[in-house]
Amino acid sequence: MRHRLSLTPLCLLALVACGRNTVATINDEPVDRAEVLRTVQTLARNVDPILLAETTRQRTLKEEALQHVIDARLLQTAIAKAGIQVTDEALATYMGNPTEGDGAVSFAATLQQQGLDLADWQQRQRMRLLTDYYIERVIAPTVTIDDAAVKTYYREHSRDFAEAEAVHVRQIVTDQEAVAKQVYAQILKGGNFAQLAMEYSISPEAEVGGDLGWVERGQFPTVIEEQCARLSVGAVSEIVQSEYGFHIFKVLARRPGRARPFAEVRAEIAERLQQEAVAAAFAAHVATLRAEARIEIHPEALARLAVK
Repeated sequence: MRHRLSLTPLCLLALVACGRNTVATINDEPVDRAEVLRTVQTLARNVDPILLAETTRQRTLKEEALQHVIDARLLQTAIAKAGIQVTDEALATYMGNPTEGDGAVSFAATLQQQGLDLADWQQRQRMRLLTDYYIERVIAPTVTIDDAAVKTYYREHSRDFAEAEAVHVRQIVTDQEAVAKQVYAQILKGGNFAQLAMEYSISPEAEVGGDLGWVERGQFPTVIEEQCARLSVGAVSEIVQSEYGFHIFKVLARRPGRARPFAEVRAEIAERLQQEAVAAAFAAHVATLRAEARIEIHPEALARLAVK
């Protein structure tokens, strides 16, 4: 005897609700509206509220959010197939201790602003670390940068590796002119500039004797740069006033502008090209995963998502 399937009204309502909540399917697995909505709200926080009120912008935002979710799902499957895992110890090191110490309050406020709880945040951090591992172990080994490409890049971008004229400077900064004059008098009497900087300067580099390192043109206000430009190596400036206070400078060395030779920047360029190539290979890999998957999007369900 053949039995006919009979659905109660309650079952029918459940099926309808399930259909309304499914925004898409990936290889027959449903994507729930709540999952997409969380991503929509995350993206929406970076959009001007005025622009966010536009229907077109909202539709674009929802479509973008769905693509994020689809890519993340496909990537999760690929990571699992590759057998890549994250230990609790590695994850703990990666996350640090944001719920402890002085930053705990601001961290909690950030989570609340993003509509996340601690478990959501931890899961996102786990996925980011898994993705890093996946790129490192699966994608990066497929990318090779040869020396010819490095040389070509250097030839076409040699200006990017030029060093401007620079001066190695120490400084002492005070917020009172009287203190600056007192310090300046001690320097003229042979006082140790670095020691005086550690004792009197209010600037962050005071703890290292006021050492600013190598300073190129454009990094200081004009009045300060002009003062340092006139100083010979070993000379000390007069007191210079700026919006930050009262400065005294000592020039330790000068460095002329130069074009850095290829041998000096070879490793730097190779690293840059490697990172760019790996990023492009990863994007292409995700696109391939998407092309090979069975993806069905339900536009009506996506349209019903409310953007706040």
